[in-house]
Amino acid sequence: MLTCRRHFFMMLPNTDEATTEKIVTRMNQSVALAPVDQGMLSIAFGWDTKRNLSEDIQAVFKNAENYMYKHKLQMKPQVREDTIRIIMASLYEKCEIEKSHSENVRRYAQQIGQAMDLTEPEMETLHWAALLHDIGKVTLAAGVLKEKTTLTNDQWVAIKRHPEIGYHIVNTSADMAEIALAILGHHEWWDGSGYPKHLAGRKIPLSARIIAIAEAYDAMLTDRPYQPALTKAAAIAAIIQGSGSQFDPAIAALFVNQVVGN
Repeated sequence: MLTCRRHFFMMLPNTDEATTEKIVTRMNQSVALAPVDQGMLSIAFGWDTKRNLSEDIQAVFKNAENYMYKHKLQMKPQVREDTIRIIMASLYEKCEIEKSHSENVRRYAQQIGQAMDLTEPEMETLHWAALLHDIGKVTLAAGVLKEKTTLTNDQWVAIKRHPEIGYHIVNTSADMAEIALAILGHHEWWDGSGYPKHLAGRKIPLSARIIAIAEAYDAMLTDRPYQPALTKAAAIAAIIQGSGSQFDPAIAALFVNQVVGN
């Protein structure tokens, strides 16, 4: 199969969303009728509208990019899987540490799932949700991901949006819904003080509660531009300290005693 991937953008002055949708429909029809000798031709469109002068044009571009990724994932399953790999590769290119972090979170999460005797479908959901939990960071600038000093308020707000962006990117079909909800909830806290929905206790999806512990533990063990790595003992102590407030106490205890305590 021949593969060629490109991103292009168009600016349409004085064009509302309804008109844009009509333009996109005509372009999709042209693509469908285009002859292709080898491979598969697919195009995903994303768009947003700048409605007044005070709106940040960069935010408009990021929204359009977010919708473009979502539309890509609504295509055929094989296209969707390829698109996920492309999106994650783009994230890893921006910040190399995200690749090892995703793999480590997946590994810790699956060890927790195995210790909890989760069913095969639950393990499958956990696998993908853990691997893709930070997919929403793909819309962040590389400089924000690699920031070596204290984040500004605007940067912090942008980073805190990544669970919602990840949810919207992944939530494209019924078979991705649970994965998307786990991504949305992985920064919720057991006591309800997390984000973005301030869910508490068992209202937080099980996969999200597992990923929250796996993600925090790996982050603490990893050198970051703004924070040196902790020792394993210190990271375990932090998980214990957060049990019942940040983390599901039952899962935290299982993680400490059966996964990393061995």
